[in-house]
Amino acid sequence: MSFLSVAGLLFREGSPLKQLEAQTLALQELQGRIHPLIPEALRPYVQVTGLHQGTVTLSVADGSRATRARLLGPTIIRALARDPGANVKRVKVRVARATVSLPGVGPAPRRCIPISRDSARLMESLAGNADDPLARALRRLASRAAK
Repeated sequence: MSFLSVAGLLFREGSPLKQLEAQTLALQELQGRIHPLIPEALRPYVQVTGLHQGTVTLSVADGSRATRARLLGPTIIRALARDPGANVKRVKVRVARATVSLPGVGPAPRRCIPISRDSARLMESLAGNADDPLARALRRLASRAAK
């Protein structure tokens, strides 16, 4: 089977890949319409990630920015109501998990709290009195103590 015939199968009208492409283009277009409505300082942290039954979903980098984005919801709805092609009735704002990368925003730094030697000894002694899965977890945690 040649590359052209495989590409033809994948991108034929009605195929799941073609539908996904159409959804992606619609979200990119909506992002372009919403982007100018968001204050410049907030723009890098907000991304349109969904449009379903009149609800636009915005993913935001953290809670404080999500609060500011929620306050913009009525403004976004009013602006998009003037657009004949947009049927937006609601704006939902979600805080993006660390696994979701927003453009221009790196992952949150991982915070590790060191375990003292005394705490490690206490965990080891507790592991001797615990069931097997809990004992393994306590020993693993104790092994991470500062040496």
